[in-house]
Amino acid sequence: MKTLSAAPNRTISSLAQRTQTPASTLRYYEEFGILTPVGRTDAGYRQYDEAAVKRIELIRAAQKSGLTLADIKKVFSPGNKDCGDLRVVFTERAEQIKKQIAELKKAEKALRLALKDCCLPESDGLCKELCDTQDLSCSTN
Repeated sequence: MKTLSAAPNRTISSLAQRTQTPASTLRYYEEFGILTPVGRTDAGYRQYDEAAVKRIELIRAAQKSGLTLADIKKVFSPGNKDCGDLRVVFTERAEQIKKQIAELKKAEKALRLALKDCCLPESDGLCKELCDTQDLSCSTN
């Protein structure tokens, strides 16, 4: 990494403000290997160019699409030669999300069943067990 004497680039605080991303997150991205400063000032401050702004926007968009930072690191890997590599990452993550959705639906169903007869005298489900073990009184609020 080169050392810059002039500051034609953004500092980490300027980049944080421009991208609305905490500086601590930007430092984590650097540590994780998905964001690299273009250099440092003589005083050792990180310097970023406009490409870093775009990269952070891409990272944020990828996260909103369900990709993890590990997925994003794979996507940004220099070894990716074509869109087929991206398709593999996207497909794998989509399958993981599909499984998570199925698990969440099961959890929701179980909670709705427990809620249905929660605090009813004839209840013998999860709600009653938890109330009994925690010595909680039932209210129907």
